[in-house]
Amino acid sequence: MYLYKPTSHILYLLTFDIEAWYHLYPKPYKHVIFQKDVYPASLERDTRRIFHLLEEKSLKATFFWLGEDAKKHPGLVRELHDYGHEIGVHSFSHLRIREMDKVTFKLNTEQALKTIEDITGEKVKSYRAPDFSITEKDLWALEILQDLGIERDCSTIAGSHFGGQIIPAAPFLIKNNGVVLKEFPVSSFPFLGHNFKYAGSGYFRITPYGFLNHKITTSPYVMSYFHPRDFDTLIHKKIKWDPYLKLKYRMGAGRAFRHLGQLSEVIPWISLREAENGIDWEAAEVVEI
Repeated sequence: MYLYKPTSHILYLLTFDIEAWYHLYPKPYKHVIFQKDVYPASLERDTRRIFHLLEEKSLKATFFWLGEDAKKHPGLVRELHDYGHEIGVHSFSHLRIREMDKVTFKLNTEQALKTIEDITGEKVKSYRAPDFSITEKDLWALEILQDLGIERDCSTIAGSHFGGQIIPAAPFLIKNNGVVLKEFPVSSFPFLGHNFKYAGSGYFRITPYGFLNHKITTSPYVMSYFHPRDFDTLIHKKIKWDPYLKLKYRMGAGRAFRHLGQLSEVIPWISLREAENGIDWEAAEVVEI
């Protein structure tokens, strides 16, 4: 087993937020054709496509499931788990943390954990907040997550400001009021005053493959993140009536899956669970808020 240190080793993490296509901010799909029950099979169809790609490449990933979607697709959750993928939690109903108080957040997370753990029979230890919504104003959420058994968090963005500090571009320990979590930030680079999360979702879809390949293969740490809808070209065809939605949410969907497949030929993607055991946490940076 290797020990990862930011200066000497390479770590490529592959993660997916498993949520239906209508879980977006702000809610853009208001037209009648985008009501929840119109395309009930899209999440399973698109997730299975991802599953089959990873089977083909013999790769493992972390799948952060929404509790409400896991409840609708228990067979798929169980298949992913039994194949060896890590199942994490992404809340129950995709509410941002700032939309909840402490009691609501705890109940929401507990409900999601129970739903997923009842399906897999295994304790969930990895969490990602919807919309990366843990901020310095919501640090109370870290204590609740630790109390619920979460050990690995993936809710921060490398290079962003957090509690007066800059989030490192490598796994680190986040500390607050006695709480300690292993933090895996999403990769980004500064671009026009914004953290451009090139290895995930819409950023990945619009980035040319040559740049993606170079940036990822030359970086010592990459945390990717995707949604099933990022690869859904069927829904892409349905929003031609709205140029804004087509540009923001569907641009590049037709090539994104192909690009992920090409990268998976040369990138040894692993899950958070696999990565944790290979990291020298004593040498990791500590960010105390």
